[in-house]
Amino acid sequence: MNAAGPRLAAALLLTVGCGGYSAEPAASPAPAEAVEAAPAAATNGASFSPAQVDAGREQFGAVCGECHTTGEFRGDDFQFTWRRRTAWDFFRTVKSTMPENAPGSLSDAAYVSVVAYVLQLNGFEPGDAELSATEAALDEFVLDSPPGGR
Repeated sequence: MNAAGPRLAAALLLTVGCGGYSAEPAASPAPAEAVEAAPAAATNGASFSPAQVDAGREQFGAVCGECHTTGEFRGDDFQFTWRRRTAWDFFRTVKSTMPENAPGSLSDAAYVSVVAYVLQLNGFEPGDAELSATEAALDEFVLDSPPGGR
């Protein structure tokens, strides 16, 4: 190995490790408040109501609870399965497959209330407005990113 080899390797490590040379001053880090506020529950004001959560809890108990437990729809396992997917994906899947003996037989309001209940189970907080059973509204909720990164 020639003598330039170790110096070149050290120079590359220094350049890569320090992010390279820049004539511009480094940007100051964002304040802690801004970093913590970044993972918003929903954008564009999407919300679901406490009444929808209550209706979803009742619907879940009456229909879904015959075959499922709430534990299947919250926490790390659920979020792993549904990560990067939205409440619209969940709504569409539930509506097209449940209840098992009569998929799609419930009203959109019943299905969206179950979705609101599942959102609440996963750390999303209800707001003032009702959640619409539309793709645009349900796409606002990514199932693995409630506020505060729960």
